Amino acid sequence: LRNWIDDYKPDVIYAQAPTRETVLFCVLMQQYIKKPMIYHVMDDWPSTISQKGPFKNYWHKKIDRELRALLDHSTVLLAISNGMAEEYKKRYGKNFLTFHNPIEIDFWKSHQRTNYELGPRPVILYAGRIGPGIQTTLESMAMAIDIVNSKSNTAVQFVLQTKDKPVWVDNYLYVQHKPQVAYSELPKNFAEADFLYLPYDFTKESIRFIKFSMPTKAPEYMISGTPVIVFGPGETALVQDAQRNNWGKVVTENNIEALADAISDLIVNSESGKIIAANAVRIAEENYNSVKIRNQFKEVICSMAQ
Repeated sequence: LRNWIDDYKPDVIYAQAPTRETVLFCVLMQQYIKKPMIYHVMDDWPSTISQKGPFKNYWHKKIDRELRALLDHSTVLLAISNGMAEEYKKRYGKNFLTFHNPIEIDFWKSHQRTNYELGPRPVILYAGRIGPGIQTTLESMAMAIDIVNSKSNTAVQFVLQTKDKPVWVDNYLYVQHKPQVAYSELPKNFAEADFLYLPYDFTKESIRFIKFSMPTKAPEYMISGTPVIVFGPGETALVQDAQRNNWGKVVTENNIEALADAISDLIVNSESGKIIAANAVRIAEENYNSVKIRNQFKEVICSMAQ
């Protein structure tokens, strides 16, 4: 590896370090190359990495010291959201620039929802991963849809487009599991749904992990033109952004009835869904445009390489 580095002669190091081992590796790399380093944070893993075991306090302090050494070795620090940048400024006393995951606007506009009339079987779609921070709230949607359909003359469907089929899916009449589609099909896929579901779990462990993250799925949902239902803790950066900019129908209470009421409101009041969808498209174009973000990112790198 050192031979390859010597031959390549990099001008700048771009680093991500979601584990203790990669933190140590990045520090060693910077010490060897002796070039400016960018460190980019995607989620708040330091808050969750040492939560268990008899030596958790020891490891928490040790990893914290090692991470601070990495920050000291970095010339530029980047965060995935404004909330993370603000929190890390307080926690580590360092300034972080915000760089969200960008999207290709023209690619997503190839299929963008513009008609908000609902058929007899409206579809709520969740597409993506199931894992840390996103598990229990998926079944919450299934429960909420049962309530909506039992109280009114509707047949709302919940479609899960995930790699694995959750074991609880077959317990619900209005839930379907479908395999993931190719990325090239997602714009059409999202635009054809009546609503898109963006959930976060409410457990303390989940909140610690995802509190300051901004998932790639968020701007992809936003640019689709399909109204987004956001269900998650109010202290997370994602939910706060959706509330502040009114780009989603937001439910911050971990309550199935409240989620069902939000769904019913969107079905009855199609104008509200149209408004939040228009806001979402506008904000996605302003804040997540890949051309704009790539140029800003290039400027940061070039300023370091001079």
